[in-house]
Amino acid sequence: MGLQTAIAALQAKVGAVAGIKNAPDYAPDSINEFPFSVAYAQSGTFENVSLSFGKALHTLVVEIHVSRKDLKTAIQNVMSYGDSVPAAILADPTIGGSVSTFRDITYTFGPLNWGTTDTIGFRFQINGAKIIN
Repeated sequence: MGLQTAIAALQAKVGAVAGIKNAPDYAPDSINEFPFSVAYAQSGTFENVSLSFGKALHTLVVEIHVSRKDLKTAIQNVMSYGDSVPAAILADPTIGGSVSTFRDITYTFGPLNWGTTDTIGFRFQINGAKIIN
């Protein structure tokens, strides 16, 4: 198990949520398909339990972006992901076997951007994602 494996597994979970049109394993330079999901590592800690065994706790981020051309329509289009994305992640606390477990999911909602594209959406933080080596 590794960090990029967890990110790719997370994107696979979110990409399977109804309506998500794009959920690449690696963050692209630009986006042109909405709703769009991007996942990445935000922060973490590494603990050396023994010479051959270690543990890492990560905060992983998933952002759901919707085009912000018409704000009212954009908000209507993105609100269902406030329930469906956490439900998809919580349904598999090992995120496809890529982590041992995670502590919780927190979120913020509001304006986002990707490169030069203004969007609106959710930013979910998967806290305490544990990877044991």
